[in-house]
Amino acid sequence: MRGSLRILRWIGTGAAVVAIAAGLIVGSAYALLQSEAGRARVVEILNRQLSTPGGMQVRIGRLDGDLPSRIVIHEVSLSDGDGTWLRLGRGSVDWRPAALLNGELSIAILDLDGLQMFRRPRPSHGESDTEFRWPELPLRVSIRRFSLRDAVL
Repeated sequence: MRGSLRILRWIGTGAAVVAIAAGLIVGSAYALLQSEAGRARVVEILNRQLSTPGGMQVRIGRLDGDLPSRIVIHEVSLSDGDGTWLRLGRGSVDWRPAALLNGELSIAILDLDGLQMFRRPRPSHGESDTEFRWPELPLRVSIRRFSLRDAVL
């Protein structure tokens, strides 16, 4: 009996240590996202991951807001081999990151300001230049409120 209590005590202590470590990791990640250096690192990763060598180039200027639930993105440009074809001055997204666990991108508010589309993007290999297709996403997308100001198409 005494040995069983000792084992239970070790299991309880181990579980508490794991819970505290997980809390510290999550708290540190959240704090990093709120810092200028952390946001700059996120922008760097997004620019690299969203761009394709020799194809579409995505450039994000900076991120603000209460990351990750409220994101304000500044100076976004999309370009291809012929140059920049789309620019966004500012975009704001209020969303529920936890909804991703249910396979849904749930956006409460999407505000875009200063959208300029200079031309159509150059078609990728194997695409017709007259055919437009929305990209297929592996999750459902819902947007409750959308606004677009100062758009030039």
